[in-house]
Amino acid sequence: MEVLMKGLAFIIFVTLYNQYRCLLEEFCEEDDIECQHPNNIDGIGYLQHDRSQQSNILRRLQQLSLLECVRECFLTSWCVAVNYRKNWKLCDILDELIGGENLIIEAGSIYTKRSTWSKSLAGSCADHTCFVGEKCVKLGTGGNNCSYVYCKDPVPKADNATCIETFGLYRNLKAGNQFKCKAGF
Repeated sequence: MEVLMKGLAFIIFVTLYNQYRCLLEEFCEEDDIECQHPNNIDGIGYLQHDRSQQSNILRRLQQLSLLECVRECFLTSWCVAVNYRKNWKLCDILDELIGGENLIIEAGSIYTKRSTWSKSLAGSCADHTCFVGEKCVKLGTGGNNCSYVYCKDPVPKADNATCIETFGLYRNLKAGNQFKCKAGF
C-alpha cells in the first residue's frame, strides 16, 4: 500500500511539473532555459483573493497573465508584492505597504507577496540586483542588464487636488496620473 501511495504521489508530481513547466514556457524568453526549466518548483504562491494594495505602486502593466505579473515583480527592483486584476489583465508591481495602511477589499483583485513564489520565475535574472527604478533585462547577447522602468522618486503630493486614478497612483516612466482640482482651485 505504501509503495502504491509513493507511486501515486510521484505521478501527481510529474503531472503538475509538466503542466507548470508549460506555463513557464509561455512567458519566459525563448532562450532563457533557466526560466523555462527551473530547478526549484514550489508551485503557485499564496493568493489573497478580493484584496489589493492602493499605495506604493511602482509600475502598472497591462495585458499580462498572473504568472507574467509575478515574474515582472521578480525582475523589478524594490518589488515585494503584486495586485492582479484578472478581469482586466492588469498588474500592479508593489513596494512595501505603507505603515498603518491595510489591504482593501476589491472584488476581482488578487494580492500576492513575492516571497511566497519561487525566485526561479526570474530565470537568469534571479540573482541579479538592480537599483531603485530599474528592472533586470536579459540581453540578446547573453547576460543581464538593468533598465529604467519607473520613477525613483516617490509620487508627488498634490494638496489642492484629488487623484482620480481608479486603482491608485503609480510611478511608470512615460505615464501620467490624473487629478481633479479641489473646489476653489
